Amino acid sequence: MSEFRQIYLRIQVKYLILDFLLIGFYKKHLRFYFEHLKFFSRKELL
Repeated sequence: MSEFRQIYLRIQVKYLILDFLLIGFYKKHLRFYFEHLKFFSRKELL
C-alpha cells in the first residue's frame, strides 16, 4: 500500500507541475487566443 501511495503522490505532483506550466502558457497566449476567437466568430457571422 505504501508503494502505491508513493506512486500516486508522484503522479499527482507531475500533474500539478503540468497544470502550472499550462496555466503560465495560457496566461501568456490568452489574449492571442481570444483575438482569434473573436475574428473567427465575426467571420462566421458574416
